[in-house]
Amino acid sequence: MIDIGALKVSTMVKPDAPPHERAAFVLDRLSSMAGEKLSYSLPAYLASRNASFADYAIAYRLVRLPLACQSKMSSVAYCALSPQQQKGRNMLDAKEDPREVLDFYFQLENIACNCRSLATIAATLANGGSCPTNNAYVSLSIFMDDPLMFHV
Repeated sequence: MIDIGALKVSTMVKPDAPPHERAAFVLDRLSSMAGEKLSYSLPAYLASRNASFADYAIAYRLVRLPLACQSKMSSVAYCALSPQQQKGRNMLDAKEDPREVLDFYFQLENIACNCRSLATIAATLANGGSCPTNNAYVSLSIFMDDPLMFHV
């Protein structure tokens, strides 16, 4: 099952870079947060990429899916807009290739982690970017505007 929000958010990470550079960037940051080298599960990635027909259908639909679904504007009102007025109101921009978006999404979806790695990533977030295993600092500003929003 695809998370439409995760698909949209994945388009916001280094949007002008090709998918392999974007994936390497995220993997590098997550590895720094985990305090150890993380990698991709190639078999899981290939399985996701080759068997996710529904995900491809959803991604292609998102290019035309109006943001009206999340606002007060009805779908009927959206359809009444001219193409110029509709521009910028879709979940995915028309310039974004759904295949590239999904390729990056599948890479992120298949990062191999264990419980210790995930716990260390959580601890790094809780420490404001300081990894508890090696005391390295990872800038969280690339992930969120206000890293303190997770603090309770």
